[in-house]
Formats: sequence, structure tokens, C-alpha cells
Amino acid sequence: MDPKEFAETHLPHDPRWQLSNDPKTPAEFWKKEEFVKRKYNSKDSLKILLRKDWVDGRLISIKGVFTENGQVEEFVNNLNLLGFELVGGAYDSTNVSRSVSVFNIATAYYNSYAPYKNHKDHIITIKTGLWLAKRRMEMKK
Repeated sequence: MDPKEFAETHLPHDPRWQLSNDPKTPAEFWKKEEFVKRKYNSKDSLKILLRKDWVDGRLISIKGVFTENGQVEEFVNNLNLLGFELVGGAYDSTNVSRSVSVFNIATAYYNSYAPYKNHKDHIITIKTGLWLAKRRMEMKK
């Protein structure tokens, strides 16, 4: 399907996936404000994203969504989900270490933006993820 036609009925969270050099904001998509022309090099942005490994790609997308919509609660939640995805499953020391980095990023944003609606739930989730990563590393020693 042509990206312009698709963009009339679908709004990806990450603007890169609109496949447009001038992606719509959520307000523009929902017709809450006039369309404002923006400079956005979709092809270059996607090339960079697709060259990354899956974790860095997810982090770029999560940050892109946050930059676009500014919803800190969704951002910290998505970081936490990625952190648990990395720390869970079959043991992989690289993924467990990366989960600690992701939970630390979530902590930094939590500290910058708290309080917000579910901030207390998020800090408990972050601490649980860090605890789990530490335990998994200790179990492998």
C-alpha cells in the first residue's frame, strides 16, 4: 500500500514508520490542528534504525515515540517492558547487563519527571527489574 494512503487511516507511534519526510503529529492526524510541514528524512532515519541490533532499535523507537508524544508514563513503561524482556528467558549475560542499563535509563527519566500518574508503580517495577538482574548475575557466578 502506498505510504500516503496508509497514513490517512493509520498513525504509528514512531513517526519513522509513517515512511514520510513530513510525518503527521497525533494532533494533525486526528485533525485537532492544521498540518504543519516538518523536515524529516524518513529513509535515512529508517536506515539508521534498521542497522542497529534489536535492543538499540527498540530503544531508538521508544525514545522516538516519547519525543513525538511526550507521554512520560508510556515511555517509562516501555523501558520497563524492554528491561524485563532482556532479563527474562534463557540466561544471556549480555542481555542481563543491558537490562540493567535500560532500567537505569528508566530510573533517570523517572527521577526527572516524577510525580506523574503511576510513578510509584513504575519505581517499584524498576527496582524489581534491577533486583532480578542482580540475582540472575549472582546465580551464574
